[in-house]
Order: sequence, then structure tokens, then C-alpha cells
Amino acid sequence: MHPDELDAPETMVQTAQRALKDSTIKCRFCGGPHWSKECPSKDIIQSLQEATQGASDDGPSSSSGLGAGSAAGAGGSRYVPPSVRAAMAAGGSAADAEAAGGRMMPRRMDDSFPVRIANLPEEMSDQDLVDLAQPFGRIARSYLAKHDDGTCKGFAFVNFSTYTEAEAAVSRLNGYGYANLILTCEHSKPRPPK
Repeated sequence: MHPDELDAPETMVQTAQRALKDSTIKCRFCGGPHWSKECPSKDIIQSLQEATQGASDDGPSSSSGLGAGSAAGAGGSRYVPPSVRAAMAAGGSAADAEAAGGRMMPRRMDDSFPVRIANLPEEMSDQDLVDLAQPFGRIARSYLAKHDDGTCKGFAFVNFSTYTEAEAAVSRLNGYGYANLILTCEHSKPRPPK
């Protein structure tokens, strides 16, 4: 092998380093020569952008449409939950919509309100579950947990169409005597992440 050929890969590395050195890295927050995730003043700049965005949204010239970027910051748009979108489209603010519908009545992805009923008898069937929950409102979906042999595991989930129907079921079925057992009923909580 010729000695000049051994130096060739080094020159290619050096030219690549020179090309990278000539390119500029700019922070999208402050414009400095560093990566955006390492910006020392990122938090301050974001809070200032939020404050100026909030002040501009309060003005009379702000648009209430979602497509026009009403929730947009200087760098892009912010995520608006589905439960808040309808109220914002009607002209309300995100904080008002979240206070009215987001926290008081939690919405699920499928717009139904699940209730967990426990301490059910082993002989419980799907039709028995529907008959038990039907008086409280329209059932969107029901699930009865069963063993491999078809007997009930002792709990079930019933999804109601509205929050008031789910609340009525929880208040009436919790502590209700059914087939010599005392039922427990509560609003279903999301499964914790693994």
C-alpha cells in the first residue's frame, strides 16, 4: 500500500469536519450558537412568549378560529385537547373551556363515561349486567370480565353516554344489594402506564 493512500481517509475526515465547522448551529429560542435543547434561557423565553401570546389573545382583534392559530406560540402551535376545542371554536378561551368541561367532567377518548362495578356473583351474564345498568341511562358499551370456563370474575365495566348517567349509576349501585352481595361501583380510572 502506498503511504499517500493511508493519508486519504484522514483528509476526507478533515474535510467533513471543516464542512461541519463552517455550518452554523442556531438555537430556535435565542438564536445563539448552540442546540435548542441546551439553551440556557429557554424557560425564560418560553414564559415571555406565553405572556405575550396571552396578551395578544385578550385583544379585540384576536381570532377565535382554531385554524388561524389562536393557540399558536412564536415557534408553532400548542396542543389543544378535544374537550376544549369546541368551546374555543365558540369564542371562549382555553382556560374557561378547561374549567367548564375539562376538569369537572372528565372526557374519554371515545366520549363515553366508564363505570366499574365490582363484587358481582359468579353466575352473572352479559344480559344480567345490561339489565342491572339499563335503568340509569343509555349504555354505550359493557364488558363483563370472565374466566376461561365462562364464569364471572366478579367485576365489569359499563360505559354510559353522559356523565350524569354515569354519576347516577355510581350513586345508586355503590352499596346496592344484588344476589346476596353488596356491589361496589365507582368511576373507572385509567390504567397506569407500564
